[in-house]
Amino acid sequence: MSFGNLLAEEFHKLTKGSFGTEIELFVNLKDAFIVLGDKYPGLIQIIHGRSSFVDFDYNCDYISTITSPKRKTCELGDMLFIIYSKEKKITRLMYMQNKKGANAWSFKADIFQLFLLKHKPEVLSVALPSCVFNNKDILKNSKFRSITSYGIFYTKGTFIEMSYFPASCVSLNKKTGKSNTRKAKYLLDKSILISSIGESLGEENIKGFGDSLYEMRIGEIIENSEDLRNIEDYLKKHSKIWNEQLEIPEVNILDFKNVNYPTVCIINADYHIGNTNNHIV
Repeated sequence: MSFGNLLAEEFHKLTKGSFGTEIELFVNLKDAFIVLGDKYPGLIQIIHGRSSFVDFDYNCDYISTITSPKRKTCELGDMLFIIYSKEKKITRLMYMQNKKGANAWSFKADIFQLFLLKHKPEVLSVALPSCVFNNKDILKNSKFRSITSYGIFYTKGTFIEMSYFPASCVSLNKKTGKSNTRKAKYLLDKSILISSIGESLGEENIKGFGDSLYEMRIGEIIENSEDLRNIEDYLKKHSKIWNEQLEIPEVNILDFKNVNYPTVCIINADYHIGNTNNHIV
């Protein structure tokens, strides 16, 4: 069974066809990852966070009353995914914001947050810059669309599903107006959901999202040596599954009262699901 199938199975058990609030559905998603981490030690680790608000200059025509750059503060994401493979020597990073939608491809977006996630401006200041690993240009200099993405909860038959797509693939139905919340939709051809460089640009359900995540088709590939060192330092301090591979016995418990991190989901892409003799590779 694939990673996506396992994730979908647990998420569907937890939601039980009940379309709860946005927060409740996010907790169900987080819990589905936690259950998989418990069932397959060494595959996943969830580190509970608080929030990840950042400051940036907003300058766009999404709202008619704003004609010049304005300083805004928005949440960067509900969950930060770090997917790593020591075999392939690749680490990918993705911030995901969850929303409830009418279907897989449409939802209501906060225009300021959409600007942040879609246009990836320079992060000007954060009270504690940990959520961007001390690099304020990590969004602006990104090469992959999926560094900032949406996960949309919606109903499909008797199931609650979650679609995924990069924020750069989102368009507002109406570009101008006075409301901060607008109807938004996916704008790409849904028959072409994998880019020429092998990046997933959209998944209709949680199975597809899980498989693309585990197979490392989602997120920014971290190549900058300083960014990579900052992320690996974080993993060494706070990730049990990373440290087991490095044979580092002690893991410091992160105090989120003083750190600006969302919930972090760490995935070991070298883990071979179904291989009982070698659960950590």
